[in-house]
Amino acid sequence: MNLNSFFKKPALLTDSHNHNRKVGWLDLFLDLYFVVVISKLAHHIMEHPNLKGLAEFILLFVCPVWIWMLDTFYKERFETDNNYTRFNNFLLMFIISGFAIFSHHAFGKYANCYIITYIAAHLLLDIRWLQTYRHVDVFSPIAKKYLAGSFFSLSFLMAAIYIEGSTKYIFWTIALVFDHLIPLFTVKEHKKLPAYSKHRLPERFGLFLMIILGELVATVVNELSQTHELRRSQFANGFLVLLIGFAFWWLYFDLIAGKGPKKKVYVTFIWSYLHIPLFIALTAGAVFLSYFVAFEPAIPAKEFIVLSALTLGCSLLLKGMIAYSTDQDLKYSKAFHQIVLGATVIGLGIIFKNYRQEIFLLSANICLYVFILTHIKEAWSGSPVED
Repeated sequence: MNLNSFFKKPALLTDSHNHNRKVGWLDLFLDLYFVVVISKLAHHIMEHPNLKGLAEFILLFVCPVWIWMLDTFYKERFETDNNYTRFNNFLLMFIISGFAIFSHHAFGKYANCYIITYIAAHLLLDIRWLQTYRHVDVFSPIAKKYLAGSFFSLSFLMAAIYIEGSTKYIFWTIALVFDHLIPLFTVKEHKKLPAYSKHRLPERFGLFLMIILGELVATVVNELSQTHELRRSQFANGFLVLLIGFAFWWLYFDLIAGKGPKKKVYVTFIWSYLHIPLFIALTAGAVFLSYFVAFEPAIPAKEFIVLSALTLGCSLLLKGMIAYSTDQDLKYSKAFHQIVLGATVIGLGIIFKNYRQEIFLLSANICLYVFILTHIKEAWSGSPVED
């Protein structure tokens, strides 16, 4: 690389570039920043373990995840290893650190700081779209729509900064909804472009889900390490929670990861968008499960059993839906049964909400591993998962 590479114009990646592309070291470094962000956002729902706290957590969580999505899909089309890309990513890392810094009082004195962090990250990515609009003719119609939608969305966010009370969060929500809708109006234009990579894009999403599962492990370990007098029931609950984490890893990385979405553009968008609520539900579920390990839960057992069942069940429902959209020779019964499994876990939370938490954890694990042992041949034979 040399100084001239810093000013290199973006070029659309072709089918030959997309073949067997892997995630680069710079993306892995960027993901470490999102590890910190997600960890800090999880603390918000820890401090507010109720439906109101869950709603606030969703609003906070969507902001960094959408920035991650925009960065991921830009690199899917225009990834280059040059000085400009590195500088742009390092600057993005500094900016998204604000999500972690201001998350603690994001619904209080730091609300505007959190919004400004999102605006700054969005503008940095908009500079990329502006460059593609100027230099890549085939992508110009798409970039034009992205930039127009970004102007509308950021206008609402700028207005939210000067508004007080609940109206601020209404404007904030409208901006995020519009941000997510804009790409859906570019499906026709995307059909003219090379197909998305079959390896890099699924790997990117899989690595982000690994961050979420890592948060589950971290919350369980933190709860155990911060307890002054450990009891056998806490160790037992911690073991059962970690077993749930193993099951969720198995269900995603055997049925979904590495397969990629089907070739149709709109299916790729559906596949991608379904991951957003999956990330949200799994992160919230990890936090709620940590209360099973705590010596003195911050909320009654009845409430966090239901909340855990709801978030875990929704995660399984979403995994089943994502499995339907993958480009693989998958028996639809596997995807459908995972949806049924999600509904079953929710039902278990309702049935056992008045019982000891160990009963819910044990019954949920039984359902998860019966599914795994029944439908995944590798659980019996130990043969490698087909790519």
